[in-house]
Amino acid sequence: MALTYTTLNVTTLAAVLRYITNVWFIKDPLLNILMEKMETFDGIRIEVPLEYADPDLSQFTGRMVPFNVGLSSPLTKAYYDPKTNTTPLAIPWEDKVDNKGEGKIFDVVTVLTENLIRSVRHKFATAIWTRSTPGANDFHSLDQLIGTGTIGGIAPADMGTSSLWQSQLIDVVATYNDDPAVETNLLDENSDVYILNLLERATLLASYLDEGPDIGMTSPYLFSIARRAFFRKFGGSPVDKRMVNAGIEHIVYLNTTWFASHYCAAAQTGDTDGRIYAISTDAIKYRFNSEAKPFVFETPVTMQNVNADVHKLLCRGNMVISNRRRCCRLYNGIKSPKAFAAPA
Repeated sequence: MALTYTTLNVTTLAAVLRYITNVWFIKDPLLNILMEKMETFDGIRIEVPLEYADPDLSQFTGRMVPFNVGLSSPLTKAYYDPKTNTTPLAIPWEDKVDNKGEGKIFDVVTVLTENLIRSVRHKFATAIWTRSTPGANDFHSLDQLIGTGTIGGIAPADMGTSSLWQSQLIDVVATYNDDPAVETNLLDENSDVYILNLLERATLLASYLDEGPDIGMTSPYLFSIARRAFFRKFGGSPVDKRMVNAGIEHIVYLNTTWFASHYCAAAQTGDTDGRIYAISTDAIKYRFNSEAKPFVFETPVTMQNVNADVHKLLCRGNMVISNRRRCCRLYNGIKSPKAFAAPA
């Protein structure tokens, strides 16, 4: 069978669907991890069971002593509205007739597919880290999930005495005496805003019972500061020094693996708007409709009044959280020059 745009589209785009969950999102560590651990749902809403320990459920009782039946919180699920993401891939008629031959056809479809990959990756990573309030059709942002407002149809006050919907938020300027906008303070072990102290505080606050956060995220600048402090304090061997010189991609501190995200820096409103996140990826997840798993291509259609065949890459879902208590965000006044990171 001769290689045509139709046959190549079918085989290439089918391969993209297999490729998508493996390497599409590797450029942003958090996005990559969330895609690897994504779950599916069915129905018109995403139902997320709340995960927490109820202090009043388990009781010590004596002989014939009555026990209480019930939960301290009347809520057992959060409900999220799924959102649709649509990414079109158009092949203009002019490209078809101008690029005849199997080699040129392959080149055109490959370039268009790679651009589609970049577009989806950029959209999802930007949506995670945005500081603006997401629109009505957008996925939830990280700051929404680790925040104080109503999410999943639940306000913090709705949970009664339970702390599971209380996000751990630390205003660094209001909490500490030293200035987090000064780099020497971030690197000084005697400073109360010493970078490793901030990472430790975030990790401990995001720990719920015996479960701690598994990953930490920050900007490339703050990650660089943390890496310097980490190896200045712990790395004295030649092997450690070679690792520093080679430029490692993560550090592990207090059983939490810390990464840098260029998109985290790109979302900043200024050079002292750095943030530090400790996150449990058991609590924060992507949920996608099972019909897409998570993406699906629609059959190409010829657009009316436009000389092009258009494929649509679709997904329906949202980013959700099951326990806000298991995540922490440090913010306000932390030095993090945006120019230090490459544009997202």
